[in-house]
Order: sequence, then structure tokens, then C-alpha cells
Amino acid sequence: MEVSNCDYQELGPDYLDKLQPLRLTTYLVKRLESLGHKVTLAQADQAA
Repeated sequence: MEVSNCDYQELGPDYLDKLQPLRLTTYLVKRLESLGHKVTLAQADQAA
């Protein structure tokens, strides 16, 4: 086991989702369609 002098940093629960957002979106759409739902997506507004 390698030991380093840097502190552990938690990346967050959605870290892997943010790496490939298009892949996640495609997967979730296909999953909903397989459950019998019709899926239509629209881009969310970026203003906050």
C-alpha cells in the first residue's frame, strides 16, 4: 500500500455522473423507455 502526505478529498456522490453526462442521459432514457415511458428531453435553463 502506498502512503502519501496528501489529505483525502471526497469527490461527491455524483462524481462519476459528471464525468460522462451524455452517457448517463442516454442510459436513463433507454431505461425509462424499457419501462414503457415516452421520454422527451429539453435543455434546462442555465440562469440561476
